[in-house]
Formats: sequence, structure tokens, C-alpha cells
Amino acid sequence: MKKILSSLIQTAAISAIVSTANASVISVNAGSDGWTGWKVTNSSTTEFADAFLDPDPPAIIGVNGQAWGLRAKNLATIGAAYGFGQVLSVGNSVTISVSLGNMDGGSVVGFGLQDGDGNNLLECYYVGGGTDAWKLNDGAQEDITGPVTTWGYSSSSNNTKQTIEFTLLAGNEYSLSFNGVEATNTGMYLSASNISQVRIFNYNAGDGASNDQYFNSLTVIPEPGTLGLVAFGALVVGAGTRRRKAWGTV
Repeated sequence: MKKILSSLIQTAAISAIVSTANASVISVNAGSDGWTGWKVTNSSTTEFADAFLDPDPPAIIGVNGQAWGLRAKNLATIGAAYGFGQVLSVGNSVTISVSLGNMDGGSVVGFGLQDGDGNNLLECYYVGGGTDAWKLNDGAQEDITGPVTTWGYSSSSNNTKQTIEFTLLAGNEYSLSFNGVEATNTGMYLSASNISQVRIFNYNAGDGASNDQYFNSLTVIPEPGTLGLVAFGALVVGAGTRRRKAWGTV
């Protein structure tokens, strides 16, 4: 009986480790990684739109003194996509920080979660000159309710940062939080949940350094329970080994 139990424990632990092997954690930031891994797209010339590393971003968004910066004017769009190398599973979360600069009326700045073909499954963004709230679009646009999501000019004297976390739930539902406060919108579900990349973008925010838009600290985290299984499995295997040494031959 002890031998059967020991075998079952080892099998469960190994299965947990194997199932987690493909659920890698992604953690990148501008200060350590620059634009490595990002695919930048530009609807215009660099005269009207550009993706850059700012050596002196607002302190609130900088990591090691740098942030991912996007600038766009004259109706241009600059975007950058980062692939996860895997499709998100239920319980996985994606976190990114955003600090808005000044925005011309009708401009749009934010990020989208996409499938492998670049189709948006969810977008979260701010519209210049619109209502004083971030918006989400999972098929229809609506203001985000619950968190304080107002616009903030990202100068050194007056800036805000939104750390936005998306978590995929069962049945294509999801949760969304801003600086740790969860959105209270109803009907938060996706048409499909094969999310495999994030895209940050700036459409026509305007001319001048005060209209630059900043992003940083992208993290993709597997389901916490899955990571726990690995630790649990390792402990169980270790405990089983110690017991066999104490018990002798099973």
C-alpha cells in the first residue's frame, strides 16, 4: 500500500511540474529589455510617428530611468506588439503600466490584447477630449466604472500612472483592475479567448514632448494555483524521499 501511495504521489508531482513547464512567466521592462521582443508598426514616416526609449521619462513610469515611449501626430498611428509564445489559459493575467501625456481631441492611446493574427479581443484606451475615463472595448465601447481612471498629464510635476491588470476567467469572462481596484462593468466577456499577444498604441496624440505617451513593466503570469502545484509537488516528492530513507525498504 505504501509503495502504491508513494508512486501516486510521485506521479502527481511530476504531472504538476510537466503541466507548468509550458506556463512561463514573462516580465519585461524598458530599463532592462528596451524594445527587444516587440514588433513596431508605423502607419506613417518617423516624421509623424515614432517608438522610442525615453532616457528621462516621468519618474512614476520609469524603470532604471527608461520607459517605452510612443509619439504620433498628423493622424498617424504608432503601435508595438509583444507575443507571449503561448495562448493564455484560465487564471493567467497580463499587467502593464501606462502614463498618459497630453492628448489632442479625438486621439486614442492604450493597449489591446490580441490573437496570433493581430485581431483585437479586448482594447483598453483613453480618448483625447472625451469623457474623463478610460474605456474598454470587447465588442462594444464603454467607460470603465469602479476605479479612478481619469486622465493625468505625465509631466514631472503632475503625472499619474495606471497599472492595469487583466485576468482571464472561465467561460471567456475576464476581470480588469486599475491600480488594484477592480472594474465594476457588467458583461465583461470575450468573443474568443485565444489571447497570445499585447499591443500598445498611440493614435494622433499630438505634437511636442508633452504629448508623448509612456508604457512600462509588462508581466504575464500563469495561474497562481499552477505555480503552487509545482512547489507542492516538489515538497511531496522530497517528503516521500525522506520517509523512504526513514522507513527503509517499502
